[in-house]
Amino acid sequence: MKLRARATATEYRLLVALVSVIVASYLLTQWLLAEFVPDAGKAVVDLAEVAAITVLSSVGLWWTVIRYLRDRHRSQLFDQQLQAALNMAPDEAAGYDVVARALDAVGVIGHAQLKLADSSEAHLKVTVEHERGRGVTACDVTGPFQCPAIRRAQTSRFPAHTALDACPWLSTAATQRPVGAAVGAVCVPLNVVGRAIGVLHVAAPAEALPGQRAVRDLEAIAERAGARIGMLRVLEQTHLQAATDPLTGLLNRRSLENQLHELMRSHRQFCLVMGDLDHFKALNDTHGHEAGDRALRVFAKTVRSVLRSEDIISRYGGEEFVFVLPDRSVSEAAGAFERVREALALAANAGNVPPFTASFGVAHSSAAEGLDELVRAADHALFRAKRGGRNRTVVDGEPEFLGARAPVTENGR
Repeated sequence: MKLRARATATEYRLLVALVSVIVASYLLTQWLLAEFVPDAGKAVVDLAEVAAITVLSSVGLWWTVIRYLRDRHRSQLFDQQLQAALNMAPDEAAGYDVVARALDAVGVIGHAQLKLADSSEAHLKVTVEHERGRGVTACDVTGPFQCPAIRRAQTSRFPAHTALDACPWLSTAATQRPVGAAVGAVCVPLNVVGRAIGVLHVAAPAEALPGQRAVRDLEAIAERAGARIGMLRVLEQTHLQAATDPLTGLLNRRSLENQLHELMRSHRQFCLVMGDLDHFKALNDTHGHEAGDRALRVFAKTVRSVLRSEDIISRYGGEEFVFVLPDRSVSEAAGAFERVREALALAANAGNVPPFTASFGVAHSSAAEGLDELVRAADHALFRAKRGGRNRTVVDGEPEFLGARAPVTENGR
């Protein structure tokens, strides 16, 4: 409705301008003829009126209507291209690249930056930097709510850093300019998911400060980029929630199985390890489920700290975990989980959770024909670790136990 009302108002303004130009041209022609050719014949007067009205109307229409329509068409075309480019951006990094190219297309002079707040919303991070021309440094504002444009939630234009009402951060951008040379800025807040937590900032020599048309383009960039970045963040968060376990932050079972199928299809060798917290039911019964949840989080954090970044870590269900170690032999995988057990002992003794241990079963992808068979092999090795006394690592097909031999105190896991 707002867009339709705005379009209708524009049409009325153009119609009024058109009628005004024609009437003004006719009256001006009448005055010129009466003033300079008072005795001209009717034919000459008519011809002069037509010629004068045509010329004056053409100039007036160009100045009031055609130029406006041309600028409006250019702005609409820029906005459409910008929207299409951002819609094709698969992630935030690609979106930032589109913003940099859009700034180049606008042709702004000076030092342009797109700054977004970090996850804590306490600091501004430079995500796009674009510079054309020299002599103006970047804005040094570091916090979202230190920026006047973000606080006002509206476009702010500062013609000169020497003005009484200039942005306090603008004076730092003038340090490389000659003495007496003024520096101005245009700052457009960026709304991400309905909140102004970023700014598109352009600092430039006062004489090269973006004009009205360029400011409209900057506002279009900020509006479109904010909407797209917000959408990408929502999609990423939704995907993350669907792919991870909410308690530990590890991959969930479905995501693990998807990645395992990819590994199997690529014929890449890997070790699959199943892990289980020892006597977890007793820990919950004795210390409460909150203590059990803390133990699960400590376990997840400890494993992350020991394994490689390319290793896959997942919560399989309850107190069971599955780990995938690409391009590792069973001995390397078993050694890694011996280090996990050692780190776990240190973490459990820190006092945040009741002391607990874990057992692990290791199997290699070459020893199984399919994923189900591989999972059964690792689960069988884990079962042997449990039956053998817990708090140890067992490799499928090998009789030796790794780790301390703790006595069996109860049946099951």
